[in-house]
Amino acid sequence: MGVFGLCGIVALQLFGSEDAHEVRPLPVELLTEETSGNQQVRPAATITGTRLSDVLLESSRLNRYTVLYFYDSARTGAGKAAAKVASIVRKLPHQTAWVDVDVQDLAARPILAKYAVRSEPVTLLLAPNGAVTGGFRGDVSPEMLQRGFVSPKMAEVQKAIQQDKLVFLAFVGPALAESDAVRHATQQAETEMAGISKTIEVDPRDPAETQLLSQCGVEAASKVAETLVISPRGAIVRRFKGAITSQHLYDSFQSLLAQQSGCGSPPVTGGSACQPQRGTAGQSTCNE
Repeated sequence: MGVFGLCGIVALQLFGSEDAHEVRPLPVELLTEETSGNQQVRPAATITGTRLSDVLLESSRLNRYTVLYFYDSARTGAGKAAAKVASIVRKLPHQTAWVDVDVQDLAARPILAKYAVRSEPVTLLLAPNGAVTGGFRGDVSPEMLQRGFVSPKMAEVQKAIQQDKLVFLAFVGPALAESDAVRHATQQAETEMAGISKTIEVDPRDPAETQLLSQCGVEAASKVAETLVISPRGAIVRRFKGAITSQHLYDSFQSLLAQQSGCGSPPVTGGSACQPQRGTAGQSTCNE
């Protein structure tokens, strides 16, 4: 993990639980076989931990989501419950791959550890880029899963913060003044903080990102570039309008470190967060 190793976790609240559970969307692999249907992916007889990466690569290529369903084959009614969730997934208005994981299978232990799955049944929804956009314990509904389908840029943000990275979310475009200055600053800052930061650019005029703009308080008709600095916890810690330099971003990084160490009291913009709420996967709380 990077500099933010102790605090850089995106907590996806598992629906139906009394306590928060942390889901760590790290690279994982699982032996699977693909069958016909709505891009359903069924597990092979033995989970070897060697080929889920192939499924995720195919999902990335096809721009489809992947559902990971964790169940206990020794539990009465587990098969019926799994079939119910699979039926819901088949009816979703999106291309969606299906992978079920038996927690009783010893070969699945690395997968359970990497996703921090400590109970069952658990359903995880992964975006085409591998980001976990939904996490639910127990029964799920079509509406719950549907909320986990996020915009492409929101999926990028989620993946970055789930990798413990500081995110520079730059709202830039040909119609926004100071866009070149913002691009230069974010690119330079990402180079200077290689491995612990990620720049993500969003054009406010992109109709696919309307929800993200609303969640983060950015106007689609804005005439000036805007930059949000998002911590690995998903909190918006700085908001800049107009031209900036890499020093502004580096100072934000230093302020975040000071805040986490308890040294000083740097201002935090709004105390908002870009992460799913309890039981509402995929909906962030970026409003100030």
